[in-house]
Amino acid sequence: MIQYIKSNYVLLFAVLFFLNLYGQIPNAGFEDWIDGNPVGWLTNNAPPTVVPITQSATSHSGNSAARGEVVSISSFVLAPSMTSIDPQNSNIGFPVSQRYAQISGWYQFSGTGNSVLLINVFMSYISATDTTGVGAGAFISGTNTGSYTQFSAPISYVPGSEIPNVAWITVQISDTVTGLPAIGNFFLIDDLSLEGIVGVEDPAQNPVSGDYQLHQNYPNPFNPSTTISFNLPGVSEVAIVIFNQLGEEVDRIQVGRLGAGNHSVEWNAENYPSGIYYYQLQTKNQKMIRKMILLR
Repeated sequence: MIQYIKSNYVLLFAVLFFLNLYGQIPNAGFEDWIDGNPVGWLTNNAPPTVVPITQSATSHSGNSAARGEVVSISSFVLAPSMTSIDPQNSNIGFPVSQRYAQISGWYQFSGTGNSVLLINVFMSYISATDTTGVGAGAFISGTNTGSYTQFSAPISYVPGSEIPNVAWITVQISDTVTGLPAIGNFFLIDDLSLEGIVGVEDPAQNPVSGDYQLHQNYPNPFNPSTTISFNLPGVSEVAIVIFNQLGEEVDRIQVGRLGAGNHSVEWNAENYPSGIYYYQLQTKNQKMIRKMILLR
């Protein structure tokens, strides 16, 4: 009897440990659908006029996956978009209780030109009076895949922030130049998961060379503007360059000639989508880079 009880405690501990390591994304395998929409997900379907998100039998596992295709309506192009919700109350996001380390899943993608598949995960702490973004992660790819390919993307957190209690995921196709991908581009997505648990500190610390220093932007995550601070050991021509996750330069702040000491500039991202960006301090003698999160 004692051995039986001990065995059950071990089993219970293993189950709880597994549930902590792997977040419960609603309908993560896209097996459940109602009226043409995946349960637990908000889509931009508007039947019968336009239906960019559909159920597909081409699945990674189980019986179905979610398919998103760029479609046209009259003379307009509509890219597929889907956002996770709480099936219990239809609010954006679903409950979590851990700082999960990454989002993973399986996908197929068919795109042309500058089209990319973009999967974002956002972590928030919601109190009775406020909602605070505490972390985010993103996967972006423009590579075509004819079979299911696994992806994973790390989630970065604000140091000292609360443990998140709500998470939400977005899946969409976009064009990195025009924002409007070509008609017929599509994705298949299946078997999403939140995995692992991390501490609050970001291990990717910026190296310091001499007296050059590039500080973490504040606030971070931010919406829509943030302050970037840095230190110079002497007179330098300075530029702050902003890159997206593809490594493409999206903005440049030509600060000019500055003397030794601490300085700061503000970057306004009002016209940019949510996601992870990188900011680089550029001088004649030094280049330093850090990561920041735009969270709308």
